[in-house]
Amino acid sequence: QQILISSNGHQRRCFPKPDDPEKIRCNEFDVRTSTLNVGPHPPAGKAKKKKDKQQQKQHTEALLSTKSSIGQYVLGPTIKTHVGLDPSLFGWVFPHRTMIFSSFRNPMDRLLSSFHYGFTFGGGRPGEVRKCKLLPESDETTSKALVSWQHKVVEARKIATLKNDTRVYQEMLREYLKNCRHVVDNAYVQFLDPNSFDVDVALYNLERYVIVGLQEDMNGTLDRWRDVALGGCVDHPKFPEMKKMLAQRKASFEKVSVFRESVREVGVGDEGSGSNDGNVTVELISPDVEQFDRDLQQLVRELTAGDEVIYQRVVDMFYGSQKH
Repeated sequence: QQILISSNGHQRRCFPKPDDPEKIRCNEFDVRTSTLNVGPHPPAGKAKKKKDKQQQKQHTEALLSTKSSIGQYVLGPTIKTHVGLDPSLFGWVFPHRTMIFSSFRNPMDRLLSSFHYGFTFGGGRPGEVRKCKLLPESDETTSKALVSWQHKVVEARKIATLKNDTRVYQEMLREYLKNCRHVVDNAYVQFLDPNSFDVDVALYNLERYVIVGLQEDMNGTLDRWRDVALGGCVDHPKFPEMKKMLAQRKASFEKVSVFRESVREVGVGDEGSGSNDGNVTVELISPDVEQFDRDLQQLVRELTAGDEVIYQRVVDMFYGSQKH
């Protein structure tokens, strides 16, 4: 039995506990351990304030006239969190015909981007997403450690750009892979098969469930996703409004954060550049993998080998769909 309730804008499926039908759990179900989880990972601190928890309990009891047992997990993923695709949840926790929209990019570019921005979450099933610590020896808070990391990487990229010296960059990349290897270890395979990390299973799930997009063609991706979404919603009572709204959506590259701007260009007159002309800027590069030490080249290629297979299939699916 499933009961769908709405609380504070969140839609959740609720299930009676097998050993106590009077108690309800309203989370995502793990078929392997018969437990219900909410969100991708446990919270860093307490899940909810006492007041919020009491309000949630009262709301659920009012709807179901029963006791409530809420899982101690955050309600949903953040932008930098990737939750694995688990088809065993389709048809009960999620709808039978779940639409999964996912964009992909060159796997090596993705790995280096995760390194640059300090991503700390990998893939994994709901409730099982692991988080790494960028600087294990640091006492800084998570937000301060992230900012510190990002600026250190920018400095390493400046040296590589202005002096053609990748040693500092490689040292930081090695540190990242030491502490956060699971975050970038064939991330697409992790996402598409969080249970066994099998490339063949990942390909099957990709072809069967995912509406793909390419990050290098976001306008084309958004056009495709709009057409797919509207095609599945023609009977919706607000279809005209949806169609009008989605027709106006285009990828915007105009608004860029100060940090993102700082990782795009560097002044040639910066300290150590050998020039005093601060008005001249050059594009801040990501060093070519061919410039890495041999063992580091081998490692990053190992960490993207499965994703290369996935990405090539995504490209075929994306451009193949445009021909029809």
